[in-house]
Parts: sequence; structure tokens; C-alpha cells
Amino acid sequence: MVKYYTLDVKKIVLLRGYRIINGVGVLILDNIGEKIKCERLKKSLKQYKLAEKAGISNTYLSDIEVARTKPSLKVLEKIAKALEIDIKEFF
Repeated sequence: MVKYYTLDVKKIVLLRGYRIINGVGVLILDNIGEKIKCERLKKSLKQYKLAEKAGISNTYLSDIEVARTKPSLKVLEKIAKALEIDIKEFF
């Protein structure tokens, strides 16, 4: 499922999938890594802080966010808990 987000323009520059729809900046995210990054930025968390909270390495989180690797369900649960969101938000 594709999710649509609106974010502060300063943060959008860091994300792929940015589109203008009806004059509004919108993010169209279709992979889990982009969704994780978007949620992390909405909470103003640095990547290393989220990795620390989730109990994973910063390098692994970076690889997930840029789609170099796919996280296991267990890792997704840890990330969702660290972001204080329901894991369903990633799907």
C-alpha cells in the first residue's frame, strides 16, 4: 500500500518520492525504509538515536532506510516500538 504524507519542506529534501499534488507537497512512499525514515523525521530523531532505541546498529538502519536490505519482522517490531507507532503503519 502506498502512503501519502505531508511534511515540513526542510525535511522533505531528504526523502525520495516527493510530489506536488493540488499545490501541496506530498510524499508518496512505497517501501518500508522510506516509511521508517519519514516517521523518524516526523519525530525529529537522528538515525543513530532511533537505531539505539531499537537495539540495532546505525549501519543496519541506514541500509534499511535506503533499501539496501530488508528488515525481518522482528526488527520491524523493534523499530515500530522505538518510534512509538503500530507496526501496521509500515504496510
